[in-house]
Amino acid sequence: MKRANDQGCAYIGDVFLSRSFISWLPEDIHDNIAQLANDDYIAKEQYYDYIYDTQFRMSLLTKNKHSKKIVRNERVSIDVLSKLYYCSVVNTGIPSNMTDSIHIAIKEVMDRGDIFTVQDIVDHIHRKLPGYTIEMDRVYSRLLYLIIVDNLDMYAEPYERVAFEDNKAYIPQRFIDFISTIVEKEGSSYIGIGDMYNKVQQDIDNGFLFVIKQMVKPTTREKILAIMDDNITVQRHTRDNIDFIVPNKVYLEEILQRIRMLGFLHKIED
Repeated sequence: MKRANDQGCAYIGDVFLSRSFISWLPEDIHDNIAQLANDDYIAKEQYYDYIYDTQFRMSLLTKNKHSKKIVRNERVSIDVLSKLYYCSVVNTGIPSNMTDSIHIAIKEVMDRGDIFTVQDIVDHIHRKLPGYTIEMDRVYSRLLYLIIVDNLDMYAEPYERVAFEDNKAYIPQRFIDFISTIVEKEGSSYIGIGDMYNKVQQDIDNGFLFVIKQMVKPTTREKILAIMDDNITVQRHTRDNIDFIVPNKVYLEEILQRIRMLGFLHKIED
């Protein structure tokens, strides 16, 4: 922090909001940190690090002249949340223990894989549950929570992410070469993978590279699956170390969603 100040910079927070916000933590942990920190935001984040054994942080900085604009009370206005665009970063599917109608509706909109707004959630609830009285405070609270725990990306303006369509989209060679450098040529020792908003992407591996190599020219799901069936098997294991094979059809859809989120897909010109 001192080095940043010496260079004329002010600390905004960690790039992961969950490391700068404590309002999402279990009540007893939140209360203990708040009491010990006594409104000192640096101490608050340090106590968080002690409890959760944070090994590494990535900080957001700004020029010192903007320091008075930084708000650290963990409050985000409804006006701000209403103007943002959102996109899911988690797997699809409604958890079996999710029973709250608003939470389910938000998750259903997230599972579309498209960028959405608060109004899209409202419209979805009205279509699904005619006559349902929407408590907007709960919608905003849920969105903020999902942002903090990194289940949602949020943007100030929309960015089109091209979805895969048979024979209508491809991946430029430069993106494939970039991933190859990371995965096959030990480039990960020096650089990482980020999306168009510089959000770090994890778990980009040989399987991901194999699939995108099949997409340097427009192709179809059927052709990609046929090549995958002849060449790769994806094995994973559960938390209790039970191995299982991921069907290639499921794995392909996971990769296509990742590619879309990264902004790699380009439409062919008509």
